[in-house]
Parts: sequence; C-alpha cells; structure tokens
Amino acid sequence: SVGSTVALTSNLTADAVAVAVGDTATFSAEQLVWLRSTAVWGAGDSTVYGQIQRVKSVDSGVAMTLYSPRIVPFNTAATATVRPITPVEKVLFRNVHVIGSGANSQRGLLISYGVDCVVESNCSFVDCAYGGMTLYRCLNCKVAPTVKRCRETGLSYGITISGGCHGCAVDGGYGEDLRHYVAVGDNDGINVDCRATNNIVVDARSAGIDSHVASHGFIVSGNQITLAAGYGDEGIIVQGLNSIISDNTIRGVTGTGIFVQPLVTAVGFSAQAVVRGNRIYLEPNVVDSLIGVFVQIEPTNGSNYSSVDIDGNTVYGGTGSTTTTHFYVLANKASGTISNLSIRNNVSADAALAQSLLVRALASSTTIDSVTVTGNHFQTSGTLCANFLADGTSSVISKVVFSGNTLAGGTSGILKLEGDPGSISQFSEDMTVYTRGGGSLLVLA
Repeated sequence: SVGSTVALTSNLTADAVAVAVGDTATFSAEQLVWLRSTAVWGAGDSTVYGQIQRVKSVDSGVAMTLYSPRIVPFNTAATATVRPITPVEKVLFRNVHVIGSGANSQRGLLISYGVDCVVESNCSFVDCAYGGMTLYRCLNCKVAPTVKRCRETGLSYGITISGGCHGCAVDGGYGEDLRHYVAVGDNDGINVDCRATNNIVVDARSAGIDSHVASHGFIVSGNQITLAAGYGDEGIIVQGLNSIISDNTIRGVTGTGIFVQPLVTAVGFSAQAVVRGNRIYLEPNVVDSLIGVFVQIEPTNGSNYSSVDIDGNTVYGGTGSTTTTHFYVLANKASGTISNLSIRNNVSADAALAQSLLVRALASSTTIDSVTVTGNHFQTSGTLCANFLADGTSSVISKVVFSGNTLAGGTSGILKLEGDPGSISQFSEDMTVYTRGGGSLLVLA
C-alpha cells in the first residue's frame, strides 16, 4: 500500500540524496518511497518520471536523506512528489497453479509494491486471457513461472513488469502461445535495471520479449525464443535506454530478429545499446523485409546513441525475401546522431539476399560517426555485400575504420560507399578478404 503524497519543496537532482519536503511526519528510516513528477520520459506514450527509493534517515520535520541517486531529477516545476510505501515482503509462491477461463481479461497473479517476492518455476498460469502475472512497482522480485495460452487480442502477456519496478527478474521461466512472454512497460514510472534471462519461449505471436520506452538498463540474455508460424515478426524489441541483449537464440523470424529503437525523448539523455553473441534464424518470406539485427533512430521520438556495440552475432537464413539484410544500422530522425558504432566479429552464416551489412544515414542532417567494422564475415547472393549509404540531405557518415573483414558475393559490388545527397568521409579500409560476386570490389557513388 502507499501513503499520502507530499510535495517536494526544492529540486532533487539525479545525483543528490537530500530531499526537502513540506512535512516528514509520515516517513521513517529504511522506508521505501515512491518519487514521481510530471516530467516526460517518453513522449510517444506520455511516460512520466517515477522511481522507487529507500530512506536512509529522517533529518528534520522537512528534510530526509535517501540511500542512492536516481537516473532522473525530480523538480518542483514538474510537480515532484514523494509518498511512503508499505510493501508486501518476501512472499514465496511454490506449486501454485491457476487455470483461467480464457476470457474477461483475467490475470493469474498481480503483485503490487512487492519486495523480495519469488514465484518459482513450478508455478503455472494457463488460459488467463490478459496474462499470467504482473509485477507492479516492485523491488528485487524474481519470477519464473510457466505461462500458456493467454490469447486476448492486444494483451496476451506472459509476465508484465510495470509501474516503475526496480531490479526485478524473469529468470528460468517458460512461455507458450502468447504475444510476449516478458513485456516491460506502462507509462507511470521507469522500470530500472530489470532483466529477462534464461527463459524458453515457444510459439510467440509477436516479440517473445518486448520492452517499451519505460525502461532503463534492461538486460535480455540467454533466452531461447521460437516464434509462431504466421506471426513471428520480431524476436526481441527494446525501446528503453541502455539495453544489453546477449546470448539469445531466436528462431522462426519473418521480420526482425532483434530490434532496438530507444524512444526516450527526455532532454539530456542518449542511448547505449549492446547486441552481443546472439543467434538469429530468419525464415523464408517473400512479402516483408527480413532483418537479423536492426538498430535505428526512430523518425519521430527516437533517441540519439552515444554508443552501439554489435558484436559476435550470427544470422542464418533469409533466402526467399528480396530485401534481406543481416545487420542494419539506421539514422532515420532529422539531425539524429549515432556515435561510437562498433560492428565486430559478426557472421552471416548464409548469404543475405539483399545485403549483409547496411549502415545508413537516411534522414536530413543525420550523423553516424566513429565507426569500427572489424573481424566480420559478410556474404550475400544479392547486389551488395556491405553498403554505407548517406542518402539524407546533409547527412554524414564519417571516421570509419573497415578492417579485417571477409566479404563474399555482390553482383553489383562487394563494398559500396554512397554519399548522395549526403557524404561519406574519413573512410579507411585494409586487410579485407574479398570473394568476387560478379560485380566490382569497391563502388564509390
């Protein structure tokens, strides 16, 4: 449960721990609190600032000290408030089985304001139309249930992490016949340092794991995801800041295997993304584009990137689609910036039908700079193997080191640098092994 809201009387910067309020009578040392303001984290769905914190000490009738800093400030101009939390603590669910009716937006389990709660892997939630379970505004909870056959249109979740959770994990669970086994979201608060690890997801009807904008520091690692035939557009989607997506295996992809597009519009933030050691299996698809790893700045609400690391991924398949790209980095928002882009040790295990690598500055005045492409094996049966394309007005791709890669195929060219109407500058290339595909080794356009 939560207590009454108390207004902050001075701004609380992200790195500060001293909180000034109108009255501390309802607060005590070691108590959890909920900080909130109307400042917007993501404009696309109006996500606002909110985080769980713990009080270290109550220092006076109008002042208290928190244990730790936050990722965002809480300012009085944005109606910053704080309220005490009385949590549900250390509840263990073991051998709990819920069977729903398959209708009426049923949810198997809701844990609100939980701390150190555990749902073991021997628990199950079946035929719950809305979803198996929800963690809402929880701290350090760990869950691993089996969830099956949640089928309500537009919902159909396995586990949702929402409302500004902190440090919660879905680890070692099983999901079948769902839209998403793990979904991170809501628009009231930011879910911080949560993770989806070591889960098995079968017959997912959309992304097996999906994070909306209301996340920061989301880790997706060690999962095995198989997408349902006829549905499997994406394997993993992340739209929050500073994600790590590693060592996952994704099968049955008929759209995009891993899709990263942070949508945080708050001023002063840029994204970091790590996509490392994943295995992606693309299915034949003659209708839609097929992409293995796709990292982009979305056109309307996309965040800039301070760093992107695409390292050690392997993409299989993709024949049958005329627009298969195994590794795609796209700056698609006017004046957007991607800095410190590293593409290393990746493998196109099969020939991409369009191009193995595409780095593209599409929107006007976009910049992709400080790019390292090294140790990769790219291959294609299409027109180009590796393509650097600055086709936005005044767009720039610069400071590129292209070294130690193996390129095979390309009926029109193996490596293409195209700056029209944008520009490509400071491009250095060495120690590349080319296997001629019928076209030119290097095309400058």
